Amino acid sequence: MKGFEQLKIILVAMCLAFFSNLVLADDVPSTCDDSENALFISLSTDDTWKASMALGYAKKNLEHGPVTIFMNVTGTRIAVKESKLPHDFYALNKKTTQDSLKAFLEAGGRGLVCPNCIVRAGFKPMDIIEHNNLEMGKADLVRSELDCSEKQLSW
Repeated sequence: MKGFEQLKIILVAMCLAFFSNLVLADDVPSTCDDSENALFISLSTDDTWKASMALGYAKKNLEHGPVTIFMNVTGTRIAVKESKLPHDFYALNKKTTQDSLKAFLEAGGRGLVCPNCIVRAGFKPMDIIEHNNLEMGKADLVRSELDCSEKQLSW
């Protein structure tokens, strides 16, 4: 019976991921309006050093144009408001990765979170930090941002 309960939980999580991909982020405007210097960053890690470098670089580059960070794989955990992730301080800027994400969003950056990855990491889409510039990024939205971005980086 225990195996059946685990299977049920997995199926519910998969359904949530599928339906969140269908209904979230439909009416979100693209940054294509100012795509001449647009930058797209794929952040697929919650490693403190790498994530802090990506977030710091993204914030600094807002001076040159719109920046979108797509958090995927374990990078999604940075956006979870009450995750158990230690969010270690990065020695150079004395901020946690989550503080750096919030500073980037407050400065006008855009954050997209992979809905399937967040579920795979053990969270729900509604567990992410509440901010106007942070949202679930379904496939066509991420593709649109990539198409609008003149440059792409990955961490």
